[in-house]
Amino acid sequence: ELTFPRTGAYAFDKGETSNIEGMYVLTAAYEDNGANEMESILSKDQIILRNPFVEAESFDEGEQVVIFDFKDERKFVNDIYNNSFISFKSIDLTEVEEIEFGYLGDDSGRSINGVVELRLGSPEGKLAGKISIDVPKDNRPVMQIEQSGKADLFFVFKTFDNKEAKEKFYPLDWIYFRKNG
Repeated sequence: ELTFPRTGAYAFDKGETSNIEGMYVLTAAYEDNGANEMESILSKDQIILRNPFVEAESFDEGEQVVIFDFKDERKFVNDIYNNSFISFKSIDLTEVEEIEFGYLGDDSGRSINGVVELRLGSPEGKLAGKISIDVPKDNRPVMQIEQSGKADLFFVFKTFDNKEAKEKFYPLDWIYFRKNG
């Protein structure tokens, strides 16, 4: 446990830069001394700084999806159907202008394309971004967003006509939150 002054700046040790799964967890706490026979009051807050490159299977909540584990070597989100979603809680989109998706191609001919919607707060929440998916022609589509601040993000998958289909979407491997360019 480290103790720092109430104001100032702290530079993080980046650690091993090849590790894309790392994050920083900052916890701040303050406890007063109490007064006039009143007990002290403790206040805490926590900030999680995540890597902008996120493995899709690390989602916080999902519906109608399966995490596929390929011989403990590679994991990805599979069995994605119309109105399936994955969500990530409390993501700060400040300075994020684009979200890139990494899809796995499927030469079986049984996967379909569609639309990915970025919704805030719930699968039916405010629409913050939308992109058509055309795999295998483009395995790394980029969604433009105009949203800032912290929110629970829901990536909702839909067929082009928003009708149920027996086929599933192409498997999703990763998501990259980035600045434009």
